[in-house]
Amino acid sequence: MYNQNDFLRLRSELLFKYGTTKVKPEDCNKISIAIFLEGGNYISERSIKRFLGLIPDADNLPTVVLDMLSSYVGHVNWETFILKHIEDDGIAH
Repeated sequence: MYNQNDFLRLRSELLFKYGTTKVKPEDCNKISIAIFLEGGNYISERSIKRFLGLIPDADNLPTVVLDMLSSYVGHVNWETFILKHIEDDGIAH
């Protein structure tokens, strides 16, 4: 499981890296391709939509998807993403 603030921060960093603050459903395939081209990680368009809240069930994303998204925005994995932001914020979860 994850802290909702971490999830929202990762969402924000993904959109920033992709170059937008708002995303439409049709952007999700492009985001999936961008992630694959940059790091060789495949995340389905449906998983991107779930992550971005465009379809329900974002809470049930596998950790491996969060790992790949974290990697895309410059972190080793989801755990290091969380630890980096705990360190930056100077707070404990």
